[in-house]
Amino acid sequence: MKRLLVTLAGALAVLMSIHSEAGNEELYGTWRLVSFTQTIVATGETTDVFGKAPRGFLNYGVMAA
Repeated sequence: MKRLLVTLAGALAVLMSIHSEAGNEELYGTWRLVSFTQTIVATGETTDVFGKAPRGFLNYGVMAA
């Protein structure tokens, strides 16, 4: 479970870095997870973290001030 949370936190960090480079309007909406792989740099080994057909959604919206 802890590995899953760390992995999800890493994915969120990547999305947040994209958010800072792209305009807000480009990220708003619901995003569907289509793959999630991990590559070990030292060996080049790649694994599907959540299996061959992961399921998940992420939703970005506007926060009211």
